[in-house]
Amino acid sequence: MPTVTIVRVSVPSWDQVVREAAREKVTLRRSRLHGARGLWVPAQRTIWVDSRLPDHHAAPTLAHELIHARRGDGECASDATVERMIDQRVARRWISRAAYARLEHEYGGDVWMIADSLDVPVWVVQAYRRVLEREQCEPHGAGSS
Repeated sequence: MPTVTIVRVSVPSWDQVVREAAREKVTLRRSRLHGARGLWVPAQRTIWVDSRLPDHHAAPTLAHELIHARRGDGECASDATVERMIDQRVARRWISRAAYARLEHEYGGDVWMIADSLDVPVWVVQAYRRVLEREQCEPHGAGSS
């Protein structure tokens, strides 16, 4: 298999996303969560992120939960449409179109290999694919949100 050289784009680090949360006066806690990567608790203005996630996987999770905080979402789980939209916003922030295109070609679409090469969780790659699918379905010139 040929070697792929990936030019890394500047993606937000854990520390950068933690600083965003602090600027927005959101408290961050890490603990072992059962069944969730992260949780937004609006009554306490607190985001919980699973402590088992390495920082480079916890950062997009924290960014996802920060979007819930910015939207003013309640404590109850959002519907699937909202969750997908938030995941897609995070994916656009973490994945460059050029890097994704190279890896998609190189790995024949293997989501696990792409995620590993980009050093992101698989859910971010899956969300990015939905971004691309949505863009293909939009009328020419409509752009993405």
